[in-house]
Amino acid sequence: MCADEIRALDGDYSEFSGADALINPQHVFSYDMDFFGKKSFFQSINRTSLSESEKYLADLFLENSAGNISEKQNEVKQFQNKPEFCLNYRVALKSIDEPFNQEDFLAGIRNYTRLIPEKAALISLIYGVVSVLLFLLVFINLITWQMLLIPFFAGLAITGLYLKNTGKIQLKSGKISGSLDGISDALEKIENESDLKINQTEKKSGSIRQFKAIISALDQGNNIFFALFANGFFLWTLRHACRAENWILKNSHELEDLCLLINKTDALVSMGNYAFTHPHFAFPAVVQNGQFQIEATGLGHPLLGSKKCVKNDFQIRENNFLIITGANMAGKSTFLRSAGISIIMANAGLPVCAEHFIYKPVKLISSMRSSDSLVNDESYFFAELKRLKMIVDTIETDSYFIILDEILKGTNSKDKEDGSRKFYNALSPQSPQV
Repeated sequence: MCADEIRALDGDYSEFSGADALINPQHVFSYDMDFFGKKSFFQSINRTSLSESEKYLADLFLENSAGNISEKQNEVKQFQNKPEFCLNYRVALKSIDEPFNQEDFLAGIRNYTRLIPEKAALISLIYGVVSVLLFLLVFINLITWQMLLIPFFAGLAITGLYLKNTGKIQLKSGKISGSLDGISDALEKIENESDLKINQTEKKSGSIRQFKAIISALDQGNNIFFALFANGFFLWTLRHACRAENWILKNSHELEDLCLLINKTDALVSMGNYAFTHPHFAFPAVVQNGQFQIEATGLGHPLLGSKKCVKNDFQIRENNFLIITGANMAGKSTFLRSAGISIIMANAGLPVCAEHFIYKPVKLISSMRSSDSLVNDESYFFAELKRLKMIVDTIETDSYFIILDEILKGTNSKDKEDGSRKFYNALSPQSPQV
């Protein structure tokens, strides 16, 4: 794991998931910013161990939220300052049995139906007490040992009646218990960090360990010699199968909350790890009031190493339009992506690749690449027009930072000029028309 991190510092993220399945050309910015896939920004930051945690981490960026930035930064800083905890937490989650589908796991618990009467545990306990009393009576010679055969065979008969259902419970509980191993270890590590603000729940790792003890007791019934004695006199298997069912039904809703806590922590561990391994990045200073602005000093792209990264100062204000020009392969698109990715990072609470970064939080929307579609019978030009119309419609309801890269490339120069002018007028109807 540490070796993977060392390679990542040199730009090799191949051991980590880039969430290729989340590549979506229709999203307002992720496709344009090369956010997912191989050698993507998401691959550079993603250290999650569970598929649900990966989705949680991706959603923190994809939701395109410009709110609560200071709170997000504080959460990231908590984990940035706990590198040892982050490493141990990742190790704990790696111990979860694979393959582990959290949704299926929770669905199986959420929809669980009882197979044994609810009071079976109490009945088996009373049955055991009666058996112990009979043993005492035999010991003091008030009854003969042959009298013990009555509860013995009765206990085996009762156990046999529920043998099929207890077998199902044992199989189901065993699967649940195996999945809870890593979850319990991860929860314990969260609970031990009392200063983590994310840790606002009661300690539940002990309850999970209790369930594992129940399953261990239930598994003892697999020993034929122990099972004959324990089931004959104490209804052992029936009792612990009932205890397992009671635990599942009692804790089903809590397990959903705990899994959400696991996912959130896993995602924040990735973000804290990223902040820790990029100490030269700057946490943005947030402007709460006034008009929109971005002021960046030494802004670069986070995926470019120090030898390749060309950094620029960048300023933009409310209602400003900046036009970036230059020769082919001069780095125009890279600069645009640097600005875009910095806003995405800042909105998620991460430090950005800059010496200083001041901004008023804003959502991002872009049009940097379009493609034709033979299946949808769309030309390149039509696909780009759809994208631009989506931008015009979207900004009617909220404020956005808009990044465009050579719009209307699919037509001639005159139509491109006319179309660009009309698009500008649609974006800024309050400004002088051009």
